[in-house]
Amino acid sequence: MRFPIIAAINGFALGGGCEMAISADFRLMASTAKIGVPEVRLGAIPGAGGVQKLGRHIGRSRAIEWVLLGKHYTAEEAERAGLLFAVTEPDDLLPARGLGEKIKSLSPMAIAQGKASVLSAKMST
Repeated sequence: MRFPIIAAINGFALGGGCEMAISADFRLMASTAKIGVPEVRLGAIPGAGGVQKLGRHIGRSRAIEWVLLGKHYTAEEAERAGLLFAVTEPDDLLPARGLGEKIKSLSPMAIAQGKASVLSAKMST
């Protein structure tokens, strides 16, 4: 997508919910929410590119931890891992709209090109 995607996470983002969230460009998470990829507990691995995306966001070593342990992580742990843009109180999660409004006020072409440049760059983890 040429425009940024913002995920506002409240409650549980596990398995497919986590994979959907890590596909977003910005992730805001309520302090009471949980996130993770618990598929290993069911004898599976994350699908939809979850393993690869997670590794790009939090690094290979931490992604291995997340995928192989299948733990549910707190917002604080996810932020410390580098997965989140911000942690908020549950009632303050809707200010994600403010972030969207700020981005919307900027040049759509510059936003699209900036996003494409970052996504196409080789990042070290």
